[in-house]
Formats: sequence, C-alpha cells, structure tokens
Amino acid sequence: MAGMKGDGSIYRRADGKWVAQLELPNDPITGKRRRKRRLAETKTGAQRKLGQLRREKDVTGDLPTGAITVEKYLKTWLERKRLRVKPSTWNGYRSKIEQHVIPVIGKRRLDKLTVSDVELIEDRFVSRGLAMSSAKQTLIILNGAFADAERKGLLNRNPAAIAERPVAVKGRRKAIPVEHLTQFLEANQDDLYLARFILALATSARQGEVLGLELDRLHLDQQWASFTRSLQRVTYVHGCGGVCGRKKAGWCPHRKHVVPAQYDGEQVYGGLWLLTPKSETSKRPLPLGDFATAVMRRYLEEAAPRRFVFEVGGNPIDFTDDGDRWKAMLKRAELPDYEMYRLRHSTATLLKSENVSDSDRQLMMGHSSIDMTEHYTHDDAARLSGAANAMDIAFKKLLSA
Repeated sequence: MAGMKGDGSIYRRADGKWVAQLELPNDPITGKRRRKRRLAETKTGAQRKLGQLRREKDVTGDLPTGAITVEKYLKTWLERKRLRVKPSTWNGYRSKIEQHVIPVIGKRRLDKLTVSDVELIEDRFVSRGLAMSSAKQTLIILNGAFADAERKGLLNRNPAAIAERPVAVKGRRKAIPVEHLTQFLEANQDDLYLARFILALATSARQGEVLGLELDRLHLDQQWASFTRSLQRVTYVHGCGGVCGRKKAGWCPHRKHVVPAQYDGEQVYGGLWLLTPKSETSKRPLPLGDFATAVMRRYLEEAAPRRFVFEVGGNPIDFTDDGDRWKAMLKRAELPDYEMYRLRHSTATLLKSENVSDSDRQLMMGHSSIDMTEHYTHDDAARLSGAANAMDIAFKKLLSA
C-alpha cells in the first residue's frame, strides 16, 4: 500500500508482519537515502505506527535512523566545524573530543546516547584529577555538536543539554608578584627584546597580538597601538582525501592549511598566519603611556624592523622562539618559570592598584561583557588615556622599588 512520496507506506512482509515505513531526508553525513520503519502485527497497527512516525517527524523535522557511532559523528562534525571557526579554536575542540570524549563514549550509538553516558565524561576528569573548568568546556562543545545532530534528526534529544554541568572552581587568576616584575625589568634592562614584554605589560596584549603587530599599526606620535590582527599557527590538514597513507598531515604531499574566509587570513611564513579576531572586543586600539612609548622608540631605532614590530628577517618571531626568550629572561632574573599569560593578569592587577575603573580595565583587556554594548573605535584610545597614565605610574613604582 503506497502513498504519495514522503507520506510513507505500509506493507506486509513474507513472515506475515506489517511494516510502517516513512521516507526521511537523505543522510546528512553520507547523502544516502533514509527511511524509518516500525513493525506491527496487524495492518491497523501498522497504520497507527505510520501516523505516529508522521507526527514525530512534523515536530522535529526529521527522525534518527541507522547506527552512527558518536565517534563517527563527531569526526564528521569536526571537519564541518573546521570551516567555521578559527584554527586555534578548532584545535581546542579536536583535542578535547579526541582525549576526553571518544575514549569514553565514542563507540556508543549516537541515537541511543543518554544523559548518563554524557555525564561519564565528567567522571573521567575527576578520576584523572583534571580541571573541572576543562570538563565544563568539553560539555559545552558537546552541547553544540549534539544540538547540530538533533537539528539534523540524528538525535531525538540533545543529552548534553540536559546533563548536569561540571562545577568549575573559580580560582583567582594569579599575577606575577610586583617585586618579581621589578626584578625582571632590572635584570633584563640591557636586552633589546625587553621592549616586547614591556609592550605586553603596558597594553595587556596577548602573545599572538604582540607578535602579529605590524609597524603601520604602532602609532608612537599619537601614542597608541592598534591590535586588529593576531598571529596564529595553523596546522596542516590532509589535502589528498586521506589516501596518501601518511599518518601525519604535515607529511601529506598535498598538505594544506584551512582558514575560514571570515577571518581574512594572510599566510605570512610557513604555518604562521595573520587572522582578524573573532569578536569586536578584541579589535581594540590601546593607548601607550610615556614610558612604553619611549621604550618602543628606542627599540625601533636599534632593531629597525621592516614590517613586523618584532621580527627576524622580515618574518614575525615564532611562538616557540618568543617563549624561549621569555624563559631565558626569567632565568637571568632568577625568577620562577612563570607562564607568559600571567603578564595579562599583572596588567589587570596594576591597573586596579591605580584605581582604574572596572569598565576601562575591561575595555583595555579586550574582554566582552553583557554590560558593554559599544563597539571599539579609535576614540577609545582617548578614553583610555587615564589607563595609560596609570600604567606609567605603575612602571615608575616598579623601577623605583
């Protein structure tokens, strides 16, 4: 008994059982034809089940079928996501999925996944003594991935949206102690590269923002810097479709980089790319105080860079080389092996100690907030002149301590 295409049908099998069958959209992963079937003992029962299938499809737009595993789905989802997010963000997704999700629930059928299955991932973090903040981030990633699966009819409901979220302990982000900042500045005052870390401390700029800063975005006469692009390392992906046999994508004869068009990427050298930030709050002009301006003038006169403020042979300093220089300068100052990101926390602490307002500190740090609706413009540099003056005072205190 056949109806119109898409309406579904019922028929009797050779063993006497009745089948209710409903046509569905093609498989979103393979493109193959899909049908949903349910068995019944009688023709009337099959008609009733066909009606149920139609009503369920009307509500969700699709119905789950097949035996796609969580691992297979997530790997396909990652490949699609690669074209939509920044490479560093994608690498974070991939790392958490491969390390913490696939080993736990990768073999489960996607359409049979339960809330309890998802909550097993938190148990893995707990048993290994890993940070709950990372567990929470992993569940957020899964929520997005499974929401896509639900939308495509591969899941009846998103278990990650229902699962209890891990509670991350909010610890105070530690700044480098003031006396250690003084020690660092004094011990490395003859090193020209100290200017790179003074600029970071004066502006709260991230590593990629400082290394990607171009000369035409550093305006010393007006005393501000514009961090509108950031340096990132983009890893290779296979360009052969997976047939070259090489385990690592970097060994593939057709290897390539994938950078979503919305990030306006420019390949600078090898795997180093310049990308625009994902949010308007990261595209910020920042003021420079007199001290930072004087340091940068001296640096530019002696280093004479051609395009990037911090470069070697016309190419930006590599992340690894930058990190090695940071560690060497810490060692010279006989300081602990501080993570470089703690410079940003130090900037926030110094600004707070000089009574800079929360909103101006937030603006300078490039953090988004529901309380901030204005996009950044060059006028913000003038607005934050007080913050630059505060940093001048902070530097004087550091150097006179």
